[in-house]
Amino acid sequence: SAIFRRVGDGAWAEVTDGLPPPRGTLASVLATTPGEPDAFYAANNTGIYRSLDTGRTWERLAIPGAASLASARPTALSIA
Repeated sequence: SAIFRRVGDGAWAEVTDGLPPPRGTLASVLATTPGEPDAFYAANNTGIYRSLDTGRTWERLAIPGAASLASARPTALSIA
């Protein structure tokens, strides 16, 4: 599975910078928080990721217990 983004009415484009390869990656669950207007979070079977630039680039977060996602399909993500 892959993540796509677009700017305004522009074309949708796949985002790859900092994300795992789409092959073998289950669909990501996305979340935002009002306290970080440019931030997006994604959770999938490979881990939890954060983008601080409206989804252009991503980084995997070192969160305890995230390894358990390897055998799971996240269905929700809450940012506090």
